[in-house]
Amino acid sequence: MSDEIALDSFDSMKARVFARLQQGDLPGAAELLEKALQTFDYPNGWKLLGTIWKELGNPSKARESFLKLVQLEPIDPRSWVQLGGIELDLGMFRDGVARYTRAAELSPEQIDLWIWLANAHDRAGDLPGALNAYGTAESLNPTNAELFYERGLAYRNHKMFEKARQEFIRAYELDPTREKALELSRMMVVAPYQGLTPKDESDGKKEKLLSAITEAEARDDNGSAILLYDELLAIDPENAVYWSNRGWAKWQSTDLEAALADFERAVELEPNYLQAWVNQAAVLKRLGRIRKAKDLEARVVELDPSFAPGHYNLSATLFEFSEFDQALLSIDRAIALESKDADYFVLRGRVLEGLKRSPEALSAFTHAIGMDEQNMEAHFQRGNMQFDLGRFQTAIADYTAALKLSPDSAEGFLNRGLCYFSIRRSSEARADLEKAIQLKPHLGVAHLRLGQLAIERDEPDEANRYFATARSLGFTQDPRAGGNPLQNKA
Repeated sequence: MSDEIALDSFDSMKARVFARLQQGDLPGAAELLEKALQTFDYPNGWKLLGTIWKELGNPSKARESFLKLVQLEPIDPRSWVQLGGIELDLGMFRDGVARYTRAAELSPEQIDLWIWLANAHDRAGDLPGALNAYGTAESLNPTNAELFYERGLAYRNHKMFEKARQEFIRAYELDPTREKALELSRMMVVAPYQGLTPKDESDGKKEKLLSAITEAEARDDNGSAILLYDELLAIDPENAVYWSNRGWAKWQSTDLEAALADFERAVELEPNYLQAWVNQAAVLKRLGRIRKAKDLEARVVELDPSFAPGHYNLSATLFEFSEFDQALLSIDRAIALESKDADYFVLRGRVLEGLKRSPEALSAFTHAIGMDEQNMEAHFQRGNMQFDLGRFQTAIADYTAALKLSPDSAEGFLNRGLCYFSIRRSSEARADLEKAIQLKPHLGVAHLRLGQLAIERDEPDEANRYFATARSLGFTQDPRAGGNPLQNKA
């Protein structure tokens, strides 16, 4: 049968679309649905089409569908929420906040709508607006743990850590099963919150030890903190939080194997202890056990699918394994959960670069810079993209911006020097390449290019010295730091 829909009924259209969805053919489902909606202007059809476009990574098309949805259902607050969410993802913060405001106005008694509106203000960088909406939510239900948790995240995003800690503590007090709030309250002070550990809170000796640990960690005295945790664990050896915290102190002391053992013990005691899994995977990466780290990072997102850093970490590891399709899925999930972190878009750009989707990669790096002009890695990676595209002048501007933020980056000087070399600006190329090998003497490509520049200056002895060094370094990298390995050019 032809893929053309027989427009005899909405049910026949729906059956064919869902058949495509069951086959995993999202583009085919979107195509069929778009054709059908030309005849059947059905709200749920537009909602489904918007969801499919969002899953396909096309937020602009998703927005078109959700705009049609609110035209058809202008009094349904959930329709406005869906439109607002996609506009926030597109960086249209003013529009997104306006949509969430409309949703809350339509159903002012629903506390979740006010919390979502507050989150929209927070994503837009408007903390006063967020706090106002959280205040309305609190007036509706002053014992809602989710409200305090989300307000804590907003304060954390704006680096108001003490206020964030208080909100997380209140969330935990209202809902003791919300272990993540307890973990975050600890992170706000780089120590367990005194008197709020899961077990034996009234023990006087434990309180004194916790107080001493807080003071030791404030002094960055990890050695003393470890000894104090030893005493604490002698009192309460089944407390997963203490094992994880001692592991953290050992990690800071670079005793990685011992830290790993403590994190492993923590998850043995509390299999759902998210932060201990995260720390365990991070230590494994430092130890070079990347495949095992990947397995643990997959466990983290399984434990808490709403934990954006978990998806980010997993994406970064998948990228290292060149599993770019899966890496893209993971980073897109992270961005859908927390779209205000420029580092997430930098990683997305690198993944798209791995998939040879250069225009999208360039767009991701540009978006990251728009979010945070002080993000050195975003400038550096966009410079690399421009380099690959032969846009050397533009690449130079990005590398220059990166070097202002990280003036000791050998790779930044190397790559900018290679750009200058490519456009025959020899004096600038020489200065940058010399600076690069001053910072990192083993950059073979820098020695190679400096040798070529010496030949141009008719200095054969100096050229031979550079060429000899390049050969001794076994130069095997392409002429751009962080590039893909090529055959030896020496």
